[in-house]
Amino acid sequence: MLGLIATILLTTTAPDPVQVRYTPLSDHCEMMDEGAFEGQDWVLHRCQGLPGYPIWIGYADGTRMSLAFGSMQSVSGMFATDRDTSWPVEWRARAGGDFQPYATIVSVRSLTDGTSMLAVYLLAEDGSSCLRGVTATNEAAGELADAPPRQGC
Repeated sequence: MLGLIATILLTTTAPDPVQVRYTPLSDHCEMMDEGAFEGQDWVLHRCQGLPGYPIWIGYADGTRMSLAFGSMQSVSGMFATDRDTSWPVEWRARAGGDFQPYATIVSVRSLTDGTSMLAVYLLAEDGSSCLRGVTATNEAAGELADAPPRQGC
């Protein structure tokens, strides 16, 4: 009987399995806003992500890229604009039920030295997203994406 209780406790406290889906970063994009009218060099594109979760890409000064995922245009991060177009966005959701992503992982390049890195964004229920951090390995990016939420991002 004690073994059965321990098994149930271990099963209920283990994190839910993760499901992933992949989409291109900049597929079917539409320019939504630009700073040319104010003499500023920036544009904001809305791209197709998952249903209900568009991808926002902000470009500034021709060399910087910021990203957001979800209904709000809350772009964050500052990355180089040059990237391999075959690098997909990984959308992460808990297994079971409808696919409702809580995080994305996307390959980007550093502005300073051009090294490849993985940016991890958390998606909030209000449709906003925030950059949780960047890392160099797939394993570390998955751990960062799946870690419990903390204050702020």
